[in-house]
Amino acid sequence: MRTPTRSLSFLFLLATSAQGAPTKEVHADIEGECSRVQVAILGAGLAGITAAKVLDDAGIKNFTIVEYNDRIGGRIALLEDSQIVTSLTLVQGTENPTEENPILTLVKKYNLTNTPSDFSNLTVFDETGQVHPGRLSERFKEIQSLYDNATEEYQYDAGEIILQNQQDRSARAGLAIANWKPGSEPLAQAIEWSSIDFEYANPPEKTSQQYSVVNTNTSFQRWADENNLVHDARGFATFFKEEAKLFLDESSQLKLKTIVKNITYSSESVTVYNEDGSCITADHAICTFSLGVLQKEVVSFSPELPRWKRTAIQSMTMGTYTKIFMQFKPEDVFWDKSTQFFLYADPVQRGYYPYFQSLDHRDFVDGSGILFVTVVDQQSYVVEAQDFDTTKSQIMEVLRDMFQREIPDPIDFYHHD
Repeated sequence: MRTPTRSLSFLFLLATSAQGAPTKEVHADIEGECSRVQVAILGAGLAGITAAKVLDDAGIKNFTIVEYNDRIGGRIALLEDSQIVTSLTLVQGTENPTEENPILTLVKKYNLTNTPSDFSNLTVFDETGQVHPGRLSERFKEIQSLYDNATEEYQYDAGEIILQNQQDRSARAGLAIANWKPGSEPLAQAIEWSSIDFEYANPPEKTSQQYSVVNTNTSFQRWADENNLVHDARGFATFFKEEAKLFLDESSQLKLKTIVKNITYSSESVTVYNEDGSCITADHAICTFSLGVLQKEVVSFSPELPRWKRTAIQSMTMGTYTKIFMQFKPEDVFWDKSTQFFLYADPVQRGYYPYFQSLDHRDFVDGSGILFVTVVDQQSYVVEAQDFDTTKSQIMEVLRDMFQREIPDPIDFYHHD
């Protein structure tokens, strides 16, 4: 069962809610040295664009979106000068007989190429090669069955936590109570990684039992236990960029390449001060900055946010999820192109380049020669800190162990920090 994950954005409202009669004025007024608007929206990612759409639908058009990057899309980026398709995102939970996931609706509306992911189409490896039928294969099936059984109890227990208003606990504690204790066994660690870490960009110790199950229910129980991988060359952000064009006046309602340094707020108004010396005063502000930005305090608040809000921010974990892409010459493709996923159980380190996925597959980007591997949390930090050549060398060593053969280096290699 797959559950929604990925990086977490904080959205909160400063001052009171934006209400009242719709304004006819779209362009920002000038009040002193600061632009004057009804609502300032901080961030032009999906949360920011959605907030703007909700305001526009309500007749509130006097708003400005402030964005650090030179484009709409936030952290969803597209590598322009490469043949590698990097903007890959799952639509998790697709549709039920009466309702469709709204993300899937927009993916369809803009004809974004997407393909169902088959997580059962999997080959398992350790440092000696593929786990073939026999002792290790039977052990893998046994461990997978133990994990599946523990997951059922884990989900039931989470329901009891919610119903009884009990203290939440980590996924590690919840799984242990359900008799899942992988210890140091590599195959067990790999199975756990593919179910927990891959979904939440965090290990079980940092994952909430209660809310991991809530996520399962709100995505997969509500719609369907299906995941469609969007692999359109235009990038996943296409659908909300196109939606923005339907209502957003970019010349007056969008400020790109603008770095927010301070947010000064009161019960009367909010003023946003930017690095370039500009400022915006608004009746209300919607902050969609990521949890990581808020935790690093790169933007200051005046007055300081209340203690309860700072405690909430610092009590959560910003998941770090890194996809590392490799492109090989067509004649150098060494994996079975009919297989979607390759799970690697490292004998020493849990989560060491554990989960490879092929895009050179008849249902994805056939003939592309693209293979990518996902790492999270501590291994993501390692990858982001070291140079590309070191990371590439480590991955190629893993692949040569997995496939027990010499493999030429890729002709293209990329990951986004």
